[in-house]
This record gives sequence, structure tokens and C-alpha cells, in this order.
Amino acid sequence: QLSGLIACHHALPRQLALSTLSEAAQQVRLHTLSVTCLTAHRRMQLVDGLARRFDQVSALVQEAGSLLAAWPKLGSWLVNEFAADGASLSLGEGCEVWGEGFEPEVLSFFDNWFVAEKLDAVWLSDSLSRKVPDFPLSGVAGVLAIKARLSGGRMLRLYLMRHEYTHD
Repeated sequence: QLSGLIACHHALPRQLALSTLSEAAQQVRLHTLSVTCLTAHRRMQLVDGLARRFDQVSALVQEAGSLLAAWPKLGSWLVNEFAADGASLSLGEGCEVWGEGFEPEVLSFFDNWFVAEKLDAVWLSDSLSRKVPDFPLSGVAGVLAIKARLSGGRMLRLYLMRHEYTHD
């Protein structure tokens, strides 16, 4: 696996000493190790930060007794936390909306498409009209879509939506 590449250019052909090449290789290994450590540290900080931020979600749900009962506070929190225009929570056949989201017929279309498609559990698009075949006309331009299978076979779907902003 290539961990680094150093190119040396000179006007005349030169033969570098083995000690110089060894030193360069050592510097590349040291740099690669530093980058790997930094990446791992940042990933740990991100996960820790997300865990702390989402502890609020767990507390809201436990306090309310269920996800649906917590939705008014949870929907508001999600919209604020992710700077979204709207949020939608679907459990089985029911759907709860917070803020400005999909129009009802567009929500039904997108929900059916998202459940039927073999996509990752987390899917993101900033242009639904380009990514979703035959997507109907909607004020929603982008969505973060999450799906999870719950006990009992029910499917949870969470959509965070952003409206299209047009400028003259």
C-alpha cells in the first residue's frame, strides 16, 4: 500500500545516497503515522460529540414514553440541530411532520420509493429531482433519509428536508 510519494527533480541526472533515500522513507512513514493518528482522533471526537448531543434525544423519548409522544419536542430539536426546514417521522403507516416538509402526495411517493429501493440506511441528496426517477414537483429540494427496521417488523423512516431556494 502506497503511503506517500516523493518526487525529486533536478536539471542533471543524480544518484541519491542510500542514507538520503532511507531518511526520506522514514519521514514519509512518520508523516503517514501522524495523519493516521490525527484522523483517528478527529473521528473519536466526532463520535463522542454526536453521542453527547444525541443523549438529549434518548432523554426526550424516555421522558415522553414513546417516540411518537416525544415527536413535538424531537421534531423541533432535529430541525434546529440540522438547520432543516422540516422533519418527518414515519412508523408503519402513520406519519408525523414538523415544520415545512414534503407535500402529502410527494411524501407518499418518496416514502414508497425510499422503502422499496435497496439503498443504504442513511441516504442524502441535495437534488431529489436528479436522483429520484419521476420525482414529482415539490418545494423540497434535498433530504437526509434514514430507515431502520424495528422489532415486530415495522420500518422507521426519518426525513430531514430542505426547501429549494430560488434567486433572481
